[in-house]
Amino acid sequence: MPTGKSTRRRFLELAGAGVAAASPVGVSSVGSAATENGWSTVESGTGKTLYDAVSTLEGPYAVGSGGDVLARRAEGWEQVLDAGPTTESNTLRGIDVTDDGRNVWFAGSSGAVGKYDTATGEMSDYSAPNSKSSTWESILIGGAAGSETIYLANGSGEVLVGQNSAGKVTWGDALEPGGGSSIKGGDLIDPTTSYFSDTNAKVYESTNDGESYDTIGIEGGSIGLYGVGAADRDDISVAGGDGSVFRYNGAVWTKLAVGGSGLNALERAGTSGLTVGGSGTIYRRTWTGWEEEETPAGNALQGVTFGTSGPDVAVGSSGTILERQV
Repeated sequence: MPTGKSTRRRFLELAGAGVAAASPVGVSSVGSAATENGWSTVESGTGKTLYDAVSTLEGPYAVGSGGDVLARRAEGWEQVLDAGPTTESNTLRGIDVTDDGRNVWFAGSSGAVGKYDTATGEMSDYSAPNSKSSTWESILIGGAAGSETIYLANGSGEVLVGQNSAGKVTWGDALEPGGGSSIKGGDLIDPTTSYFSDTNAKVYESTNDGESYDTIGIEGGSIGLYGVGAADRDDISVAGGDGSVFRYNGAVWTKLAVGGSGLNALERAGTSGLTVGGSGTIYRRTWTGWEEEETPAGNALQGVTFGTSGPDVAVGSSGTILERQV
């Protein structure tokens, strides 16, 4: 398992953590034979697009079209929500988890925002915060359950930050880090230090709880950016819509040609990394660069997460779920 500073979608592992033992109804984990790299397709129970995934104390979760929220149980994947937090089937585009792996937060179209307690199964609706009803493209969570900080970013280039206190969320004022281009990806180093990227080739950094953002790149860039993985302030990777990955060392951005199709998401965990894109492509960060990994999928992949108390997971179009045991 990768080591290093905890980043988005990575939580502090607790002694004895394991995949939940509950048995889902009507969902099977049977899938294709694993490739040489260990990736195999598994049944998701849905044909809808899945946009993002996260690892929790109870195993991986994924979200997607129609407000679907899926959870990986011991026997396979099951649906825990089928119409999102508002019960209006708004598409969910982002998901993240508290540092202790307990509270899962998700967000999406029509301002949908919800929290799911993986220990109790309780769902709370926080949709349209500050009357914002545009599509949330990215959500980041920092801190422990009950006192977490919530970062939301939308298609209008706005960032909204909230603070949870025992179930009551206080939201600040929305701000616009750049020129209003859609923000598609983000990551946290800690609850106070956040990064977002947009479709205008810009990356923004805040070190003050999202009260203000500085533009840290990319000078002369013209490529839409769709995923951020921040291992540290001087070790950041960003996925590009042309199949490239941009690396930041705290001073200089370097463009690396990775694949032939656009990349839709990127995840970092210490020195390791995963990025996914069209036609079922997955690339892993190694000491020598980003290397393509064979997968049995042909559908576009939209989200990826490293496994903690479960497998590595990539999700995408037509309900595609890829797993690799760790």
